[in-house]
Amino acid sequence: MALAELAGQAWRDVLRCPGPSCLDNFFELGGHSVAGARVMSRLQPHVATRLSLRVLFDHPVFGEFVAAITRLAEQPA
Repeated sequence: MALAELAGQAWRDVLRCPGPSCLDNFFELGGHSVAGARVMSRLQPHVATRLSLRVLFDHPVFGEFVAAITRLAEQPA
């Protein structure tokens, strides 16, 4: 499964929302720091580089978030 699909599934499961679309904002959908930690913990096994919760805070819009974690995933461990 592609990282974007995994991220979308994590957002859906944690936020209990449909979508998300590229323009959806994690915090506007009801996200908070604990929910963010859950999302990141679901994605971490699929990325060799450490994923910080800061990534979600810096990129709360889904499309930007996916781009950021994809860039991190492409970096050597």
